[in-house]
Formats: sequence, C-alpha cells, structure tokens
Amino acid sequence: MAKSSAAKSRAKRDYNRLGITVNYLFYPRAGIGSESFQKAVNVWCAPDRKVAMTMAKAGKTLPKKNCSNFVTMDYNLGQKAGVDGRLFGSVTNHDVSEELNKQGYKVVKSQVRMPNGPIKLVGDSTVGVALHTDVVVEINVTVYGESA
Repeated sequence: MAKSSAAKSRAKRDYNRLGITVNYLFYPRAGIGSESFQKAVNVWCAPDRKVAMTMAKAGKTLPKKNCSNFVTMDYNLGQKAGVDGRLFGSVTNHDVSEELNKQGYKVVKSQVRMPNGPIKLVGDSTVGVALHTDVVVEINVTVYGESA
C-alpha cells in the first residue's frame, strides 16, 4: 500500500531531524522525449519550481517549457548496476564533462576533478569542476541503477 502524502511529509521531517537531507531528482523512466521527460522539464523550467512540482503531482497540466536543465544529464548518467549497487563499468571525468557539454556548459574532462577516482557505485557523488585556477565548484552527480 502506498504511503499518503501526510505520511511522506512526516517521514521526511523525521529524516531531517536526524540530519539527513532528502533531495529529489528527475529520472523519467520512459526516457528522453517522453511525456514524463517533458513534465520534468516543465517543472524544472517553471518560474516557481515548488509550485510547479505541486501542480504536476496533482495531475495538473503545466505550460510546455524548454530551458537549460539537468533532466537530460540525470537521465543519461543512469548506468546499469548489479543488485549490490556496483556499476558494470564506471562514470569518469570524460562522462561528466560530456554530459555537462550536452547541457550547454563548456567543460573539458581535465576540468573535472574526481579525487576518489571514477564513480563505481550508484548514488550521489560530489565532483569538482575547475572554472579557473583558483575557482573550483562542486556539483552533485547522481548515478542511477537501471533494470538489466
């Protein structure tokens, strides 16, 4: 049985009290160009994402939008993984720079800093991107497991 919205909110508050942050990411399982993908882009590109997300969850139709977003990157970084969360392969600085370039950010692989080496597990990882000699920004890369 699915949890009610109120139960999910209570669970999130309980996690937050324990110091655990809950982040939501877009991963349209139907793929790029699907209806669910467009809904994710509509929410991401909306002037108020929180309101747009609430409307989308309520089944309301949002105006079709198109902007620079991370929905495609989130989807494309999905990797096939075993049941233990290990990837069949890895996500490298080349993969990260390639996805950032697809999103319109000019980044070469040598700018991507992966101090722990390539990503080999599903989940969240922090990766540095050197914008200048003394300027490195951290981005979150989420790797999803797909059904084999």
